[in-house]
Amino acid sequence: MQLLNQKIDDYLPFLASGLIVWQFISSCIVEGTSSLISMAYLIKQIKLPFTIYVCREVWRNFIILLHSLPVVMIALVFFGHWPTLSFFLLPLGLLLLVLNGVWMGIVLGIFCARFRDIPPIVANLTQVIFFLTPVMWSPEILKDRVWVVNFNPFHHLIEIVRAPMIGAPIYWQSWLWSISICVFGLFFAHFLMLRYRNRIAYWI
Repeated sequence: MQLLNQKIDDYLPFLASGLIVWQFISSCIVEGTSSLISMAYLIKQIKLPFTIYVCREVWRNFIILLHSLPVVMIALVFFGHWPTLSFFLLPLGLLLLVLNGVWMGIVLGIFCARFRDIPPIVANLTQVIFFLTPVMWSPEILKDRVWVVNFNPFHHLIEIVRAPMIGAPIYWQSWLWSISICVFGLFFAHFLMLRYRNRIAYWI
């Protein structure tokens, strides 16, 4: 049996693992837009690092991801996808995923605290990006245009977690993209925090 020109035994594990990772990414992005605004009552009363409020959102979504992983692993075994040596790279992929979620939450939290019309724009863009990212479809269906996927950073963030789970080949480009995005994003988030930390309380 096939689905979207793929064997169902391969497609369903690919879809399930991709969906739970995308759910984490999209939740971090969407909730990151309100991570500081929603905690205005605390920010104005208690002096705490602003990253705590972002990490709170990311950690909650990570716990949800961890609760979904066993269900996906059972489905993988059911369809004959037994763990391989690449499975030991899963913790590293999850760590990179969390760190990227933190910097995205910080950056979006600061920008959205200053510009209140950004959150709905980000929410709509996230929905569009979902259809442009190989979550429900495989990059192979693009054939000679598969290079388009290589410039999608969300594809690489998903792949560093999905590939170890389903035992698929892990390409070094995905690790390079994910690590580069993480390093650049954390530096950018740190820059914004240093520059605008004292203004956030007034913006919200």
